[in-house]
Amino acid sequence: MKRIKQLGFLLLIGVAISSCKHSKLLKNPDLDTKYKAALEYYNEKDYSRALQLFDQMMGAIRATDKAEDLYYHYAYSYFHQKDYTLASYYFKRYYTSFPKSKRAEECLFMSANCNFLNSPRYSLDQTSTKEAIKELQLFMNVYPQSKRVPECNNLIDELRVKLELKDYKIAKLYYRMKDYAASITMLFNILKEFPETVHREEILFLVVKSYSKYAHLSVTGKQFERHKNTTVAFQDFMKEFPASKFTGEAKELNEKSRDHLQRLIDILGRSEISGGGTGSLWILHLRGETRHLHISLRHLTGEGHGTVCKERDPFLYEFLRLSGHFNGFLEFVLLRQCHSIIQHLLLFRQID
Repeated sequence: MKRIKQLGFLLLIGVAISSCKHSKLLKNPDLDTKYKAALEYYNEKDYSRALQLFDQMMGAIRATDKAEDLYYHYAYSYFHQKDYTLASYYFKRYYTSFPKSKRAEECLFMSANCNFLNSPRYSLDQTSTKEAIKELQLFMNVYPQSKRVPECNNLIDELRVKLELKDYKIAKLYYRMKDYAASITMLFNILKEFPETVHREEILFLVVKSYSKYAHLSVTGKQFERHKNTTVAFQDFMKEFPASKFTGEAKELNEKSRDHLQRLIDILGRSEISGGGTGSLWILHLRGETRHLHISLRHLTGEGHGTVCKERDPFLYEFLRLSGHFNGFLEFVLLRQCHSIIQHLLLFRQID
């Protein structure tokens, strides 16, 4: 026990002497002495004290032949202390200050590598991840023959996986929140940005599922288009993954959308629709209620009628176009909004 106390006392004395020596170095006006001491601290891996001396010399030593070496060790001191933000900054500063140096390539790579190490987990903001990809790409553009290029490619792949995972989780979150429009947009963005994603099968299935739910929750005028999108998404899914574990559910969703569309065509097939004249009055008989629809027919009388018609109500435009009775453009105005034509339509007939 006595020996331990003695060792502890000697250690305290050593620390005190060392601190006293370091304080004297900080006050010493001689740059050469400070520079030599800073390198000694650096080699001893005492990066905190080395940085204190480097900080004092940065301005004064900038115009001397020691500046290049000082910048190099200064950046690495921050790197070894895991302060990757400042390390990246000073590595990049070294590269811009000494572009012809034999260490320029190394420092430009280290600047990008620090951004890579600074990239957070996927659930956090990915600004630094995108910056790291940008910096790694810059390095490969500047030094395309460098032996570090394969490592840069590997680092970029890791970062892209992180970005992909974040987008994938966001897309699924939108789906769980029943924001199907946002989910569809995010899913398509993933397929565009990361075509080789390992989640491609599930993403294509989620597109089918999102379109289907989106169609059923949509207002009447949008249902036709979105059920049609469901069937198209299903075809794309089956083309790539015909034996998927999601095939059964995807087929059910596709059949529901096809049935929805077929009912529309069947109704049109039973109706007595003619294309003569303008200002014809039509009535929709819905369960206990009557909805009035006024349709104005124009036969190729000018430009824009078809476009206007689609913009006003693409569902009804397709509804009438599928009957095959109208060869011209259509314009129509809903006098009352029908809440659900497909589910509640019992009769569609012309009143003279």
